[in-house]
Amino acid sequence: MSALAAAALALAAVTGAILIVPLLSLARRVAEMERVARRLADGDYAARVHDAGAGAHGRLGSALNALAAAIEDAFEELSRDKAQLESILSTVVEAVAAVGPDGRVIAVNPALCELFGVDARAAIERPFVEALRNPQLTILVSAVLKEGAPRVEEVALLTPEERVFEAHAVPLRGEAGPHGALLVLHDITRVRRLEGLRREFVADASHELRTPLTVMKG
Repeated sequence: MSALAAAALALAAVTGAILIVPLLSLARRVAEMERVARRLADGDYAARVHDAGAGAHGRLGSALNALAAAIEDAFEELSRDKAQLESILSTVVEAVAAVGPDGRVIAVNPALCELFGVDARAAIERPFVEALRNPQLTILVSAVLKEGAPRVEEVALLTPEERVFEAHAVPLRGEAGPHGALLVLHDITRVRRLEGLRREFVADASHELRTPLTVMKG
């Protein structure tokens, strides 16, 4: 092989190395950004691009990191809000259920679970009609979701014992408008029983008063 040919081969090898090394580095960075994007899609919001390089790919990596940070912050805020909501619901003595715009349960409190004998984890994301299996309440909630206006109805539950509730259903509103419904059941069993006793007392008293008058009129 002549000296010229050897020099040409050496030059080609050097040129190839000069071209291949950046391409390999670029491919590695693109692959890393792809892995980060996949991790974000799978719910790993802590994923970050650590070596995006400079230029357009560097800006793309920085933008991907900024997006990941924003998603992570939003998810943490949502988790805090959910924990706060669950804490509030757990202290409410009335039975409470929140339903999304699609009619699926998004939150229930312990009082409601005990009243209907349902498991909170099993009820979440299930259609309201399947979770509570109460036709009257299903119609009430469906009407609020459809009309976007509050409704109040009296509902009687016969099991495990006969109880009467005043059911309040109101629309949940967000920035874009109604996006669900909130159901609250107030136990008015004692009130209705006292009203029944009062009516019986008035009826008995009226009867007792009429009897002597009837005898006197002979």
